Amino acid sequence: MALEFGRLRSAAERVEIAPGIPLARHLYTHIDPYERGIVFAKLREAARHWPAEHAPQAFLLLYAVDISGTTVTLAGGRELIVKNRVRHIGVHQRRIGPPFLVLAVIGEHNPREGYAALRAYAQPVARPSNFIAVHNAAERETIVGLLDLQYRLRRRGIGIGFKRLLFDVATSAGEVRPDLLLDLRDFTTGEVMEAALEVVTGHDADTLGLKMRQVEKLREIAPVVTIHAEDLEDGALEAAVLDQLHIG
Repeated sequence: MALEFGRLRSAAERVEIAPGIPLARHLYTHIDPYERGIVFAKLREAARHWPAEHAPQAFLLLYAVDISGTTVTLAGGRELIVKNRVRHIGVHQRRIGPPFLVLAVIGEHNPREGYAALRAYAQPVARPSNFIAVHNAAERETIVGLLDLQYRLRRRGIGIGFKRLLFDVATSAGEVRPDLLLDLRDFTTGEVMEAALEVVTGHDADTLGLKMRQVEKLREIAPVVTIHAEDLEDGALEAAVLDQLHIG
């Protein structure tokens, strides 16, 4: 977790929250500075030189184990109360629980009350040691499975990486975007393979038909590994990747 937060702080050096002010200068990854008033003191000082037409603000990026209404619950039971409801992707409807990364913006609520946590967004992540954003339980299961598979395949001389594409890929049958894109490398032979990974999460005819049409489109550009969401719990991901891609 410390390594993941370190990467985020490094990335924050390249993001500006106002002209000439990097996010990293006003980013906090622990609630202590907020509870002790350090965040407010630094923000008040910085506000004296803040660029015109930009509201002074700071950010909390916290590891959370629960979200409810305006309350963010952290590991150990400490809480952050936000002025507005915590926004998220609909974690309760999607039945995807913690862990979460919560990004809260600190700004002036009104001149009388001063600075406070105004708004927050909670994003489910794969697990405490890997801050990979996930959008449903099956995706979390898949990504955690791939992270574990990396270690097992490395002992066999095979490297496996994965990424989520931000944009569609063009095919002759139209644009499509795989659930995940796999990159495999045989360290012995140097062979490199790229493949798509599709997770089947529904059982009704419409959902299955839509997924199968996506698979057919993807097969125009790369091999495709398919697996049903319920099989992820049985540890079948490794077999699906190795068997369907014919990796010995």
